[in-house]
Amino acid sequence: MNFTQLTGIRNLARKLGITRLLSYKSRMANTKERKYYEQNKPKFAAISLLGYDYKLHTGSAYEWMRANAVYRDKHILEKLLTNLKPGINFWDIGASIGAYSCLLALKNKPSGIVYSFEPEDSSRRKLESNLTLNNISNVVIYDVALGSEEKQLHLILAHDASAGTHRLDQGGQVISNENQVVQVTTIDKLVEKDNLKIPGVIKIDVEGFEEQVLLGGKESIRHKDCRAIMIEMHFSIFAEQKDSDRANRICKLLQDVGFKKLDWIDASHLLAIK
Repeated sequence: MNFTQLTGIRNLARKLGITRLLSYKSRMANTKERKYYEQNKPKFAAISLLGYDYKLHTGSAYEWMRANAVYRDKHILEKLLTNLKPGINFWDIGASIGAYSCLLALKNKPSGIVYSFEPEDSSRRKLESNLTLNNISNVVIYDVALGSEEKQLHLILAHDASAGTHRLDQGGQVISNENQVVQVTTIDKLVEKDNLKIPGVIKIDVEGFEEQVLLGGKESIRHKDCRAIMIEMHFSIFAEQKDSDRANRICKLLQDVGFKKLDWIDASHLLAIK
């Protein structure tokens, strides 16, 4: 089955309510977590996962639920940890409040650096706060978005900074108080300009902008030192933008630059390994 067919099945399942039915367990967990937050008002979520302990600030029930949602990503983080060897730098593209950056930074010290990319102001402040809370010093934060070329775009903001679903307006047409102008650069230009080591492991979660990120980093990800890339594919966004072939193009791009193994670790996360 190709990605076009898969996207069609996903959209049909969403229309028929099957997707919502399958998410019942997750919604029940969210209800339980919201109730716990309202009763206890914890200032932070204490995360203990895959042998690492850290904390994430929580100022609302929604932030509490989002922080604890990292446990559902255990299989993703486990793959990232497996591929992050000593001295290898990790790039967290779409870092949000730092749930991944904190854990990978703990794994990566003392010889490795985590580069966290988060252009949205409120999310980035929470990321900085969480790094301070955990006394993590081997993270470098960039307040830019990554894409296929250098330019400015409007970032369409989600209802909450912790949501991690802010989206770049690729048409450049949306202007309102609920959007933020962000600077876009490319992986390749940033590596050259700041004299950075080739990223060894990359995580990309950019709400439909994945292909542009890869196109702007073709020379860097082609390098032998770039060993693994984890991408969240947003099939609903692909369908919304009437581009159901995007996942196929992303896979071909990865293969063309030398990634020999493409492994779907769940319904939306693709792990590419050389």
